[in-house]
Amino acid sequence: MVAFFFLLVGVIGLLDAGISGTFIKLVSTNSASYNNYCKVLSLFWKIFIFFTAISVAIIFFFSMTYDYIANQWLETSLESLESSYAIKSIGVILALLYIKSYLASFLTGMEKQEWLMIWSVVYSTLFYFGTYFALDSIESTLFIFFYVLKITALIDAAIIFSMVIFLSLRHKRKIISNYKRADELDTNDDLTFRNVFKFAMNLSGLSLIWIIATQIDKFVLTAYIPLQEYAKYQLAVELTAAITLISAPVSQMLMPRLSTYYSEKKFESFSKLYCSSFLIFILALTPIIPFLFFFGNEIIYLWLGDFELAGQVNGFAKWLVSAAFISATMNFIFIFLYCTGRLKIHFYAYSLYSMLTIPISIYVASTYGATASAKFIFIHTVIFFLIWGGIQIKTNFNNLLFILLKIILLITLVSILIFYFMFKYGIHSDNNYIVLFYPIINFTFLSFISYVFRFKIICIINSIRLKNV
Repeated sequence: MVAFFFLLVGVIGLLDAGISGTFIKLVSTNSASYNNYCKVLSLFWKIFIFFTAISVAIIFFFSMTYDYIANQWLETSLESLESSYAIKSIGVILALLYIKSYLASFLTGMEKQEWLMIWSVVYSTLFYFGTYFALDSIESTLFIFFYVLKITALIDAAIIFSMVIFLSLRHKRKIISNYKRADELDTNDDLTFRNVFKFAMNLSGLSLIWIIATQIDKFVLTAYIPLQEYAKYQLAVELTAAITLISAPVSQMLMPRLSTYYSEKKFESFSKLYCSSFLIFILALTPIIPFLFFFGNEIIYLWLGDFELAGQVNGFAKWLVSAAFISATMNFIFIFLYCTGRLKIHFYAYSLYSMLTIPISIYVASTYGATASAKFIFIHTVIFFLIWGGIQIKTNFNNLLFILLKIILLITLVSILIFYFMFKYGIHSDNNYIVLFYPIINFTFLSFISYVFRFKIICIINSIRLKNV
């Protein structure tokens, strides 16, 4: 039931229809002008009413179909009362997450990522400790688990809503205090519902295809493999969230700032921020791939406490997490095309890619099972990054493609050598937590190399320029 819930959390973004991503760009590029800002704010709250209506529909849907979901789809062995409560609760939680995601787009557009980050830490602490305390002290049942989830989701949505209200009013007063500036006369005639809808459709098409492409294996596997094996696969999927925890804040930081730079024609600032962020991301996360292949069993054992189960989960995780890293790297291509207003070509490319991979993903998952599915996800993600990502980088930046490939290859080879040495001759101890120091040692070594060659790296970044602007 819990695995089913997390699967739906990944799918709920389909209902966003690209609206949240649209408002990130609209807010960031129109927050300096009073007239434009008021127009964006008006549109934001009108669409918020629509999102609220969808959320009510989600709650109603799960309340009406809980019996079918429990007995016909999931074929759960849980008691009827417990399963019905869990499924109804899932509807409420998904509805709150849906509204919260839309509200957070305003904060991201206003470049208040630090607010979101601080609250995310507080919320995560509240969620994990609250859940543990409730299950340990009250009763270890699905009733308690989903009750705590509902309360924390409600608090989460309420806090984000309060932040949006506070920030929107404060920024409005700030603009009014500078009302004598010339930009008070600025009016963007493109800020209409129709134009917002057109941009959102490009983004929603991408979101729809992306969610289907990334979730189709899970839906197929729920039908073709035993539930116990799927639960292990879902545990591996949960590990990919570690990549998202890093890549999501990076996207939230870059999208509004780069959109502003591009709209204001600050192309040099755009290029420096984009390229330096891209290179730092690769430097920090590339070693994850070789680390999981050498020490994945050990690190997952620290989480699950069962070495045999950890080995089974890592059989999926090392491929899925590696694919998640490549996908997060590919996200930099999406960010570039989003900020420069070229999402349409990305939509066509991703549509073609998905038309080829989705049918094969269904065949692989249904015929060969979970391990083959995880490997195929990694393979087609790498191929798409090399082909489409390579084309975009080569077309829009001078020298960047060769630099990126060289750095990825160099970091991967160095990390493989370091992890192999640790695996072969490393410190052996009864303390299982010693494995946590291996990536720290590797990162320290790579950081030292980067520091030694920092001036050359800075010169390389400064030499990269946007083409065709």
